[in-house]
Amino acid sequence: MDYQHADTRQLIACLALFEAFVPKALLGAVMEGADVDRHLQAAIAVGLVETVADGVYVSRLLVPLVADILDAEEQQAVYRLAAECVYELWWESDYAIRLEEVWELSRIAKLGGQLPIYSPVTGALANRLYKLCRYDEAKGLYEALLPIRQALGDRKGESFVYNQMALIQDLRGDYATALAYYEQALPIDRELGNKQGEGATLNNISQIYNAQGDYGTALRYLEQSLQILQAIGDKSGEGATLNNLATTALAQGDYGTALRYLEQSLQIRQAIGDKSGEGATLNNLAATAHAQGDYVTALRYLEQALQIQQAIGDKSGEGTTLNNISQIYDAQGDYDTALRYLEQALHIRQAIGDKSGEGTTLNNISQIYDAQGDYGTALRYLEQSLQIRQAIGDSAGECRTLFNMGHIHWQNDEQQQALVAWLTAYRIAKQIGLAQVLQALEGLAKGLGGEGLDYWEQLS
Repeated sequence: MDYQHADTRQLIACLALFEAFVPKALLGAVMEGADVDRHLQAAIAVGLVETVADGVYVSRLLVPLVADILDAEEQQAVYRLAAECVYELWWESDYAIRLEEVWELSRIAKLGGQLPIYSPVTGALANRLYKLCRYDEAKGLYEALLPIRQALGDRKGESFVYNQMALIQDLRGDYATALAYYEQALPIDRELGNKQGEGATLNNISQIYNAQGDYGTALRYLEQSLQILQAIGDKSGEGATLNNLATTALAQGDYGTALRYLEQSLQIRQAIGDKSGEGATLNNLAATAHAQGDYVTALRYLEQALQIQQAIGDKSGEGTTLNNISQIYDAQGDYDTALRYLEQALHIRQAIGDKSGEGTTLNNISQIYDAQGDYGTALRYLEQSLQIRQAIGDSAGECRTLFNMGHIHWQNDEQQQALVAWLTAYRIAKQIGLAQVLQALEGLAKGLGGEGLDYWEQLS
């Protein structure tokens, strides 16, 4: 390194700031006035710079050797100029930017203080990670993005971030935090007159109350959402809200109303070509048929959903549908077929990093072994499910898994361990307002000689 020209060393020091291959054109932007091509070729010739297609990169092993060439102010200047250059070449063109390159552009923009570049890039990156079910990474980016959008005065973008953070907390069963985020988003949407955002936020708030069993409040929010979305002609949002109105009716056992809403949702989603939404609505049509014991119709809807999801590459939806198909066979006592579908669902969810779905599928696999009397295997799957759900902060899922673990311990004559599992499930369900588990525990208490939920309250 000491034998290289000063400009060659500076070029290497500039490239060492980047953690991915960057366009060669970037060097002209950050080293104005230098003979970039000559010094780049000199560095490549002795193996100090790696190349691939039009990209250049310096090995991490060389970073300590050039760390003192640029001071902090010079490094920030490089990042600032690089952000502008790379944003133009990667983001504003038709270049097919890869996920790792989006990460790098976000990092460069942040270090260069290029907030107008950092905001859209990091927002898109967080959204992409969210769709990949990489919720922890997405959450970290949304949290970093929020003060940036506030500083930029991007109120619409701020509302969107609140909504996304709420969705992640909702997935984890942290309903109180999710609701707090939604309640920060809603007044911003109303202040801006953002009717589409307001309708979406009202729809999302409804799902918090739905999960907690407060169907009356959920319905009020959904009706407000539907009225707004229909008024502005937002067909995508209308289809989603009708779908959620159906799940609220389904949760209350009102199958006729659920079916009417689902048929309207399906018609809209098919008309606008919303294939992902169509798959979701078909799944709920299947759930409605399943709840009424019509397994043939349920399976037909699920097979249609699966075909759509496989055709569009919706791996998350495919994993959900395979899981749901397994439940049809489980309900009919065909445990081998149910297990095959669950294993396919598990493979997909592990492959895409869908930890929430993986925890659900492991829990469902345990129920197959439970039904067959293989309590040891059932418990092993439940322990794996519990570990995942605790790791990602999925309180609702953790609660359900603990409830099922209690039953396994009870079957094994491990009454004390069963009671500990059920009591822990009760505490979580009470804290987050998980109506489904609270109802199950109420019924269980009566079977144990207690008086509903008071039984668990006394034990706690």
